[in-house]
Amino acid sequence: GAVEPVPLRSVPLCETVGVLKTVEDGPMTPRARIGYTSVAYVTEIFPKVFYDIVPDGVLLQFLTQQVTSHEKRNMERIHDEAKAAAKSFARAGADLVILGGVPTNLSRGRGALNHVLQGIADEIGVPVSSSATAQSNALAAVGARKVGVVHPSNPRRDSAHDDQLRDDGLEPMGNRSAGAIFEDYNRIPESAAYDLGRELVEESPDIDTLL
Repeated sequence: GAVEPVPLRSVPLCETVGVLKTVEDGPMTPRARIGYTSVAYVTEIFPKVFYDIVPDGVLLQFLTQQVTSHEKRNMERIHDEAKAAAKSFARAGADLVILGGVPTNLSRGRGALNHVLQGIADEIGVPVSSSATAQSNALAAVGARKVGVVHPSNPRRDSAHDDQLRDDGLEPMGNRSAGAIFEDYNRIPESAAYDLGRELVEESPDIDTLL
């Protein structure tokens, strides 16, 4: 009943975002700058993971955002802050801006996400994407259809995850949550995702992908 991992092809970042510059200098010569807005409390290891993945010379511009709740008015505020951050990244020479977390799609609606991102890109003159977009693309890349979700929050967030999967044309197959508040996201045990995921698959063996 276990879900078999799907092998993924390694795709160079330049093929993914199409903004890297060809250089023949040393590994620290800037090739591209990526601006990323990230939710506070979950950013402790993000820079390390970023630099482990990207080619030499791809630099991270990084701003954190304070999230206190998933209420719409709070998401509206954070979306406005993310838009201001995107403008700052562009002025600082970013070649690509990624809005992390879910403020934009929660405040504007998942169906409007691409339109909103394109509007910001047109305004700042730099391509703009989001972590939600990357998540949807990743699910499509592995051929996901029936998806189980393990998330850090509490069960009240289950329906929001189910809605996002349906928006992507996928079938929600259940959720497991770590039950943490924002400030404790970084304290969730490393084994929690695996343990909760295995529990969910045992309950719903038709799951073909865990998120």
